[in-house]
Amino acid sequence: MKPFLIFTNLKNAMKIEPESPPEEYRQAFNQHIQAANLNRIRLFSLVLFFLDLLLIVRDIVVTKAAGEWEKNIGNQYLFFFHVALLITSVTFFTFAKLGLRDTAKYHSRNRIISFAFACTILVWSAGLAGWIDQLFHGQITEYVIAMFGIAASIYLRPYTSMILFAGVQITFFVILSNVLPNPNSSGHITNSLILCVLSWFLSRITYITQLREYMNRQTIARQKTDIEKVNQELNERNKYLAELNAEKNEFMGIAAHDLKNPLTSIMLSSEITRKYWNRLSEKEIINNITSIYNTAQRMKAIIINLLDTHAIESGAIRLNNKQFSLTEIVSSEIESYKDRATVKNIQLHIESSPADIQIIADEEILHEILDNLISNAVKYSPHGKNVYISCTQTLFEEKDTIRISIKDEGQGVSEEDRKKMFGKFQRLSAKPTGGEHSTGLGLSIVKKLVEMMGGSVWCESEGIGMGATFIVQLTAPEKHSMSIKNITDLETLVEVMKE
Repeated sequence: MKPFLIFTNLKNAMKIEPESPPEEYRQAFNQHIQAANLNRIRLFSLVLFFLDLLLIVRDIVVTKAAGEWEKNIGNQYLFFFHVALLITSVTFFTFAKLGLRDTAKYHSRNRIISFAFACTILVWSAGLAGWIDQLFHGQITEYVIAMFGIAASIYLRPYTSMILFAGVQITFFVILSNVLPNPNSSGHITNSLILCVLSWFLSRITYITQLREYMNRQTIARQKTDIEKVNQELNERNKYLAELNAEKNEFMGIAAHDLKNPLTSIMLSSEITRKYWNRLSEKEIINNITSIYNTAQRMKAIIINLLDTHAIESGAIRLNNKQFSLTEIVSSEIESYKDRATVKNIQLHIESSPADIQIIADEEILHEILDNLISNAVKYSPHGKNVYISCTQTLFEEKDTIRISIKDEGQGVSEEDRKKMFGKFQRLSAKPTGGEHSTGLGLSIVKKLVEMMGGSVWCESEGIGMGATFIVQLTAPEKHSMSIKNITDLETLVEVMKE
């Protein structure tokens, strides 16, 4: 095999995982790693403290008392090494406790504490094995144990651990070179170098295992969050579908109920006219035909209301704004309801301030809003009463505001009815006074149409029997604030340009 291929295969074998997490998890993983390291440092420091305390007692009570310090100066040096490690363990226990108070803010500082602890323990072990241990029997047991302990216990990035082990190995080599005439006579340098490389691999595997475990937990947590989000969306959709299904059933029930009686009336009138046309007078035939026509108009109104509701909620209605006279629109609506009002001896009154109010809005939608509200005022007013329609243009909350008010002297609205009156298919306690029909959709349609135009609608009533006032409030755009894209009438565009 070519040397290049051998090198490539060795490189691939060493490449277990990337040494860093993805950018989105890097900061959180660093905090997690440093918190884990600080907890281990506290544990190791505590164990080393009690262990060194026992060794110091042994050095003083047993070794020194037996005169071993005079026989071998290494025993005295060993005592000082134990004292140094005791102080080190207390110091790093304090640092670790301090670092755990806020791992999120000071994770860089905590990384330095982790590296310093590992470096201190390894340097201490290198000094013990390379200098003190040579005064006894020339082994490197303590150094090996410390090296593998650090590699297996402290989570350090592979590059960081490489610097750490290389630095401590150099320290060990320098100490041996100053202590022994031939540092590698017993294979100390060679063996420690091999163990250093093995320790680095162990450190890398330890870190990468922790990284992989963390990433798996994050992936599982993210997947769990995604699943919960999908389940929530599914639950919301199922709820929405259930509401649509219930609304559809209600829609069909109302349509069937409200259309059944008019159809029966049409069939009865037409059947009588068809069978007995030669026996009926001309007036009776005309009355039957008029009844059929009025009933068909009633059915048409029901169907239009149902279709309007569907069109609004499906977003099929689009605004077609242009400038027109609001006063003229209100006057035309009042004119169209005069005949129905006359039947019940109801007087319709109009007031406009100023006399001619110009508005930029969708004319057809405003016609429908006024039609519903004036129709209700006539429908629910007793015979011989009045309905007052007023239009005002005033400055409200520093905005030029237009208000349309429809006030009747009818049955009034209770507090309970005011809370639900703008909902779909709502049947209120007030009843039509002339046998008229209601689908319970008119006010719902009004509210949605007014809100489409950026306005608001509400009802004011002092209580049952005190009449009711429905108010539509729209913001009047400034004279030159019309967007050209909303002007569909060429004449309107010319007028705006002239102004």
